[in-house]
Amino acid sequence: MKTPIESPQPAVRLLTKCLLARGYTLREISTRPAYREFTAPDGKKWLTLGGTVVHPSVTAIARQIASNKAVSYQFAALNGATIPKTLSLPAEKADLEAFRQAYTPLVVKPLDSHSSLGMTLDITTAADLQAAVDVASAYSKKVLVQQQFTGQEVRFTVLHGQVVHCLFRETPQVTGDGVSTVKQLIDTENETRRNLDFQIVPYPQLDKTIIAASLLSSSTVPGDGEIVELSKSSLVGGGGIMRNVTDRVDASYKAVAAHLAAVVNPEFLVVDMLIQDFTVPCDGENYVFLEFNTSPCLRLYYDVRSGDDYDIVSELADMIDEWSGTNHDK
Repeated sequence: MKTPIESPQPAVRLLTKCLLARGYTLREISTRPAYREFTAPDGKKWLTLGGTVVHPSVTAIARQIASNKAVSYQFAALNGATIPKTLSLPAEKADLEAFRQAYTPLVVKPLDSHSSLGMTLDITTAADLQAAVDVASAYSKKVLVQQQFTGQEVRFTVLHGQVVHCLFRETPQVTGDGVSTVKQLIDTENETRRNLDFQIVPYPQLDKTIIAASLLSSSTVPGDGEIVELSKSSLVGGGGIMRNVTDRVDASYKAVAAHLAAVVNPEFLVVDMLIQDFTVPCDGENYVFLEFNTSPCLRLYYDVRSGDDYDIVSELADMIDEWSGTNHDK
């Protein structure tokens, strides 16, 4: 098995390495916050924050919209997208309790966090809601409380106004064969993961740090074809799986993503949605908008479990060449 790239920001390194190979130069600017200055071969420059890669065609307004979840939801709703029922905190306690009773189960998330930091799912009781708000408040002064929507998380990547890729972030799960126990199915999945020859996206073993210990020892035999969800996490570090479903997603969802990108940042934008079944046409109620992203984790496009990677780094580098006027053999 290949050694994964060791970097807290491998997505940053992927695009940076590609640009440097194309003749771009990079200068670190030690300010607070720190910046990185890229210079194209023809001398054109742009700045990006030290820990991220901001595409030069992404506008400041688009970054502001994407970085504030409340604004993102408002903007999406104003442009025809379905959003979950949402309450912004701080709010009156009576309003919070009324919201819980009307829309349980709930999800609580910090306003300006990322990578699911500070987020809590499956909230039903008043005590659990307050505990979740406390957790989210450690990450942001403002918190969103939302009606939890159960669906498949799909990431739509829009370049030049067109949806070019759809990435399905599948929660960790096993599929029954009518004979094997849940424990045996997990053991088989872990064996598959150990044999994956992936260099950029390391899929961790499904152990007690990721899923409940009761599942690891479960003697239950799921029916043939029965799916057993092991966790709610769609993150790779939480056991999630990435699949390229570009050819399987119904065109109606791509149309929603392309429309939103057209009014936010059509040159480059990621639109995340939760969809009940992405093969079934959109009816306005079977999906919700999740978030915009102007600086997505690029490594997720590589080493997908379905085997059909998408070379997003080369696509973005080509776009940067066009933006800067660079003309060379790639």
